[in-house]
Amino acid sequence: MMNPFQWLLIGVGMAAYCLVGCRPEPTGQLQIQVQTQHADLGTDVPNIQLDLERRVLMDGILNGNYEAVADAVTDATGMATLDFQRVNAWDYRLTASGTHWFNWVESINPDIFIDSEVLAIDHEVMPSALVAIHLMNANPLQPDDAIEFRTLNIPGAYPTCSNAWEVHTGLDVNVQRTCRIEADRYLPFIYRVYRNNEWTETLDSLYIAQGDSAALTIAW
Repeated sequence: MMNPFQWLLIGVGMAAYCLVGCRPEPTGQLQIQVQTQHADLGTDVPNIQLDLERRVLMDGILNGNYEAVADAVTDATGMATLDFQRVNAWDYRLTASGTHWFNWVESINPDIFIDSEVLAIDHEVMPSALVAIHLMNANPLQPDDAIEFRTLNIPGAYPTCSNAWEVHTGLDVNVQRTCRIEADRYLPFIYRVYRNNEWTETLDSLYIAQGDSAALTIAW
């Protein structure tokens, strides 16, 4: 027959077992919900690839390389979810990409998951296209024939055509460059031609649709 002290030990042991074993284990599961929309039209954008990476602290030391965590593709409503385990992360990096869309990259501070296991991100994506700019002296007259040209697009968050002035002089001017540009928009541009000792200025624009390889040729 057990004495009262033995019963006390059994009671303490059972309480400790319930404290550890009866309480549900936290899952440590985190989620990022991403909603993508067309930057100009506000419509939902499907088929955007999302890749989540992170850098982690191991034994107090930062592993400087990003490692893949989760990936997803937005559905017909422009929505995707990324599910992953909570770890001792230093930071997260979310990259979105798609055919004929500009990539965007967003850094995420892991502290944002302290109060919530779910992070919702609404992000605009910008359609892209290519434009080939070709300036050519098609009717050479004098050695001082010249053209000044620039696009009038406003630089933003995306790596697009430079809108700086370019100047070319001579009888054999024939220059080309190709660059990416925001699509589903008009690309305004201006150029000035010097010939017969006078300047002529022209202001115009070219509509460029998503995925186009548009040609902007000025033969002067």
